Amino acid sequence: MFERKVESHQEEAFLGIDNARKYAESARKSMLRYRAFLKNLQSLDVEGRYLEIGAGPGVLAVEIAYAHPEVEITAVEISPDMATVGGEYVAKNGLEDRIEFVLGDAEDKGLIDSLGEFNLVYCTYMLHHWVDAAKAISNPNCAIANDGVLFLYDLRRV
Repeated sequence: MFERKVESHQEEAFLGIDNARKYAESARKSMLRYRAFLKNLQSLDVEGRYLEIGAGPGVLAVEIAYAHPEVEITAVEISPDMATVGGEYVAKNGLEDRIEFVLGDAEDKGLIDSLGEFNLVYCTYMLHHWVDAAKAISNPNCAIANDGVLFLYDLRRV
């Protein structure tokens, strides 16, 4: 369906800006798959700074920002094309002041450390792409504030 490549140490990444845009459109049309995640997120009642790992085209970050005007989101994405599309989507929705896209790898401890602490770190439907999912979440786990929450929502157990 979408052309992908697999890096030697991590998840699949989409090839090309056109494929990233096609995926973004598909994701926008299938927000229903996030309904349970969003309901659970609402029940956590966490304010402050959120970190999304594997943000893709930004569809979920935008949805969360609309539903939770009290939060700021840092969206980490490893695919340059996906990060570009995500940044465009955030700008189109006028949320540049609350959602920041960061191109990078969750396994890069220096990157994650440079982002600071977060009240909530979340990842949805992304872990199953990683060869070593436990390693991929260990760095973001260190970015959680003392009273913060790690919220993993996926098909794969870690």
